[in-house]
Amino acid sequence: MSEIEIKTLAEEDRELKEKIDRIIKVKGLGLITTAMVLAKQTASDSSTISDKQ
Repeated sequence: MSEIEIKTLAEEDRELKEKIDRIIKVKGLGLITTAMVLAKQTASDSSTISDKQ
């Protein structure tokens, strides 16, 4: 996924955009890294929820 695609998705999802904006303020973290961290977190959260059911 390219930076342009990530930016487009973020513009369409207010919650995602807010998360990206917060994380990207950390020195050294760019848009691609931030998207990867959020994707990993989402995947982890999903597996945790399904494990509890």
